[in-house]
Amino acid sequence: MRSSTSLVMVTLGGLVGCATGMAESRGVTRTQLAGTSSLVFTNASPDKMCGLYMSYDDDGKFGDNWLPREGLPSGKSIELKVKPGKYQATWNTCKSGGKPYFAATLTQETAFSVREPTQLFAYVADTVAPTRRAALWDFHKMIKFQGQAIEPIGSRQQVAARLTPPAEPVTADRVLRALFGTEATEVEVVTRVDLSAYCEKPPARKTTAAATKRPIKASLKRMHDITSDRIGYSERRR
Repeated sequence: MRSSTSLVMVTLGGLVGCATGMAESRGVTRTQLAGTSSLVFTNASPDKMCGLYMSYDDDGKFGDNWLPREGLPSGKSIELKVKPGKYQATWNTCKSGGKPYFAATLTQETAFSVREPTQLFAYVADTVAPTRRAALWDFHKMIKFQGQAIEPIGSRQQVAARLTPPAEPVTADRVLRALFGTEATEVEVVTRVDLSAYCEKPPARKTTAAATKRPIKASLKRMHDITSDRIGYSERRR
């Protein structure tokens, strides 16, 4: 009975020890893909890198970490010997204290081939040129491996981004409210086109100086008959 109890205690102690001392796997994928082709990985980012994961492009996983436990400082390179083929890769700088870090991934459409001496040049866009941080290797085909800043999940930046309302797009309604204080929701644009050049105009009347100066004649002519002493009117012909 005592022996069985002691066996259980030892077994549990071994499991606890494995769980607490577990570390990230390194070197397994690197050993599987070891070959003769030169692949130089360069850290031209501003921070030290702690992770490089690489495998064949048709593999469902990136594999384990290819970098040493101490990482790869900024401006340094590591030369790897791999088998020729098409690879996918991802890298990240060291994560600490919930601060932003840098990372990048090349896979599927952006996967790269290693058929000749190749340099994976990892960098980020900032005010310093990447080639000032790290040098290019001679006689190596350079593959740009650009990364970007990553905000850790639950960071203050992510919370602020969620709480910040999205910018309202500039619309005609906003312009009218800003200019006139109206609540109009539609803007009708009326364009007036002058079509007088395409319309047929009636001929202008001709007027002469004699016609304008001619006196107006009476429409009736007065006649006085002396024998009968009567006055009559007859219509004047024009």
